[in-house]
Amino acid sequence: MSYALKYRPLVLEDLVGQEAAVLQIKGMFSTGNIANSILLSGPTGSGKTTIARIIARMANDLPADATKLVDVVELNGAEARGIDDVRQLIKAAKYAPKRNYRVFILDEIHQWTPQAKQAFLKMLEEPPSKTIFILCTNEPEKLPNTIINRCHPIRLSKVSLKDCFALLKRTAEKEGQDLPVDVFKQIARLTKGHPRDALQALEAVVNYIAGGGDVTNAENVVSAVEQVVQVPPSDYLRRYMLSIYRGKYTTALGIAGLVENVDYFLSCAMDTHKEAMFSFISSKLLTSYSDRWIALLTSKGITRDSISVEVMSEVLDEMLKSLVLAKERTVDANHVLVALTARLVTIIKRNAQPEE
Repeated sequence: MSYALKYRPLVLEDLVGQEAAVLQIKGMFSTGNIANSILLSGPTGSGKTTIARIIARMANDLPADATKLVDVVELNGAEARGIDDVRQLIKAAKYAPKRNYRVFILDEIHQWTPQAKQAFLKMLEEPPSKTIFILCTNEPEKLPNTIINRCHPIRLSKVSLKDCFALLKRTAEKEGQDLPVDVFKQIARLTKGHPRDALQALEAVVNYIAGGGDVTNAENVVSAVEQVVQVPPSDYLRRYMLSIYRGKYTTALGIAGLVENVDYFLSCAMDTHKEAMFSFISSKLLTSYSDRWIALLTSKGITRDSISVEVMSEVLDEMLKSLVLAKERTVDANHVLVALTARLVTIIKRNAQPEE
């Protein structure tokens, strides 16, 4: 069994980094004011479906390890997303539960068609008394206000690197794996604090070591973990951004031409850029994983004396616009990246500080 499944939280106390959400849920059950419609929103891998299942168990007084969830129906909005699917859902919601509540876990609800969302409104306005709808989404902005306003909101936050590090270390200990601390740090950084992704990455690293891979040398930890986790290597991302900062269009374009997953590359590049921008503003904004990147920038003369914070903000804004455009799939993503690269170099050159 994979680590992500094996160590999936079964009770609220097992959740990592979601203290506010846990308190809200405990409060609902302690007061008896259980909402008929709950909106769980948060980043991918933050535990929305896991929490929905925990709520379902609590609502029906089921044991934490119950595998068969009585009176619980799960629908994936990526597959069941049309008006006919919603009509079947509405019909099923009218049946009385065998236990306390009929619970409907509606995953990826933002992918429902506009007609399906509209048809669901009436049910949200007047839900059956023994029915709980749990809507899960990582893109709540794609839901109409008419749906959002009819639900009790529970926002899941991105898990901090500190909490993710603790989760990885605890899991490795349970598995009898004695790994260097840097392995946990790098996995937490690369997976951006997503517990599910982090556990999958940890399992991959463990398998890598079992196959003869070496992560005992601190110098090799970063590259080894990056290879196993399959994210754009940090030196690759840094070379791209460094080329941008130095106005080296040809070099940056050469790196951009090798990118296959533009969405993910842009997302990671934005994080790399934000670290540089934060270093210009205040060291307090930096993570402990920024040292090598900031040292490289300084050695190349990239400081707030050469590029202003305002210019760095403009670069970030352009990157965000391109990421949104790439995700919309209306334009070839690689064309978006090439065009972005040209714009960023132009911005840097246009605002270059004169040499003294």
